Amino acid sequence: MTSGIFKPSNKQIALVGKPVVVLSNNDGCPKGRREASALAYRSAYVVARSQEVKDLGVKMGVPVFKIKKLITQHQSDRG
Repeated sequence: MTSGIFKPSNKQIALVGKPVVVLSNNDGCPKGRREASALAYRSAYVVARSQEVKDLGVKMGVPVFKIKKLITQHQSDRG
């Protein structure tokens, strides 16, 4: 039986205050091929975003290729 209490992990705590987006999984893309992976990245879009990402002006549903420069700039923020 669970108590219903959520304890964040160290990885989750490391994300606090950092820009975080969740991208679509692009179900229609074939799996297992390098070019398919690149295509999935280009055609994915933002389905959830942290307040920090909202503050950067990123809208819900924007294709990832349109925010690639922002992603590159903020990748050093990874924990």
